[in-house]
Amino acid sequence: MFDPTLARMVAETRTQREAIFRSFEEVLISDNTTTCRKRCTHCCFWPFVVSVLEGAAIFEWLHKHHKWVPSLRDHVKSVADKVTGLACQTWTCSNIPCPFLDRSGMCSIYPVRPLSCHLSVSFGDPESCQYLKSSESIGRKAPILLAYHMQEERMLKHVGIKMYTMPLATAVLIAADLYEQSVDMDRITTAIFLEHLGRL
Repeated sequence: MFDPTLARMVAETRTQREAIFRSFEEVLISDNTTTCRKRCTHCCFWPFVVSVLEGAAIFEWLHKHHKWVPSLRDHVKSVADKVTGLACQTWTCSNIPCPFLDRSGMCSIYPVRPLSCHLSVSFGDPESCQYLKSSESIGRKAPILLAYHMQEERMLKHVGIKMYTMPLATAVLIAADLYEQSVDMDRITTAIFLEHLGRL
């Protein structure tokens, strides 16, 4: 299980994300200009990065719903091996799908998908998202993501941990290790993160 301090930070992160989700959805409903459709997966091939806190929230949900099984861990590890260390442009051109995109084209972690995923919407031709041309969506979400990551950074700094963003697959694997090994907060240091990031 997670160290109690880490568990509290994950819960705070979840609460903050849900508040942002509600606010963003209210704007979208009032705006009513989004053109996203179910099983449109263009943005699922984008190079999204998250913090270990988002990775922990996703892992916690997977574990709670008995979805963190060896085959999924192996698949997530395979994706992490491919994308860790790639430049953004290389990753974008590599056509590597999110490890949680299922074979039917649906998001298998939809209720807890990363904030950056939740804020990625199309306001024009959805086909433009295939090539990261949806600059309007990216422009709208940038300040929200910045504020969110700054809050995460403050929480981590309070307990002496440096803020890193990393590929989603890597963050979930780190969270799984922290959970399964019951690592104490005083041992979750910059060195541990670098060790994990170098090993994955």
